[in-house]
Amino acid sequence: MSKRTSMFNNVRTEGAILPAELLQRLVSGDTTLEGLKPTDYHLSPSERLNEAATRAWNRMTGIWKTY
Repeated sequence: MSKRTSMFNNVRTEGAILPAELLQRLVSGDTTLEGLKPTDYHLSPSERLNEAATRAWNRMTGIWKTY
């Protein structure tokens, strides 16, 4: 069994779609990454991305159940 050297114990990356380097940049708060601001998603600057994502998920889950 190999020893894991990654700081992500619960995430296993395969290929280049979601490389470990990108995850490390996200965790470190790299401000040069695009697409991490509320305005990038047409939200108000004070709105939190995780709250908007949760609202969208809950809405779509309800629509799926109705379907």
